[in-house]
Amino acid sequence: MKRMLSTGLKHIIIGVSGGLDSTHALIVAAKTIDRLGLPRESILGYTMPGFATSDITLKNAHALMRALGNQRKRDRHSAELHADAERPWPSVQQRRTRL
Repeated sequence: MKRMLSTGLKHIIIGVSGGLDSTHALIVAAKTIDRLGLPRESILGYTMPGFATSDITLKNAHALMRALGNQRKRDRHSAELHADAERPWPSVQQRRTRL
């Protein structure tokens, strides 16, 4: 909160995975925004689903952001970052031989 007051920032940008850590961070962000008297839409929550993101986790992230009333975004680069997700991942042995 002190940082936002001293810099005059009006938005918080946060990555939300749906896991415990980002859930706690989002709750702290919401309380901070509330104490500053700013609208919850001032929180920009981004999801960056990847190959290890389950449908349940992603749904949890969206539900949490919807419940807290912040803007939900999906990082536009996440699809590009994981475009090769259809390819089989190398085995442990293959990865070791690359080292």
